[in-house]
Amino acid sequence: MEDSVSNNNKINKMLFMQPLSPIIPHNNSTVIFKADSGASKHYLRDSDAAILTNLENIVTPRRVILPNNESIKITKQGTLPLSDNITMDGRKASVLPGLKNASLLSLGQLCDNDCKIILQKENMTVYKNNTIILTGLRNKRDGLWDVQLNKKLSSSK
Repeated sequence: MEDSVSNNNKINKMLFMQPLSPIIPHNNSTVIFKADSGASKHYLRDSDAAILTNLENIVTPRRVILPNNESIKITKQGTLPLSDNITMDGRKASVLPGLKNASLLSLGQLCDNDCKIILQKENMTVYKNNTIILTGLRNKRDGLWDVQLNKKLSSSK
């Protein structure tokens, strides 16, 4: 049990303290997320917040507890550019300025929105109502699935 806690702390330090990802988006309209089964919600680095629509500051910041029991304040929230088949709650995301390595796409939040997620050796596929709505590729460097999201173009609504 002690080894497991120690390993979790090492992983947490890798994800939250050191930028490791070799994939760097080319502009503020593309963000590479790490698909995360341990994230309770979708969380973005401050530098990735431009991809969100309906971005607003949080008047009374809430705190998120990290696996190593540190906490980070949520400063902003907005809507991820995911399929319209996902409800607004399923697309809601928060900005965590202390998040360093990558923004996190919560697999749990997608599952709570009735999505089916298949993780395979090389790729990840997210289905909603038997339709593929999201895909990702396994990053050989860190073993996690990288999901690229692009900012949606403005609609005339």
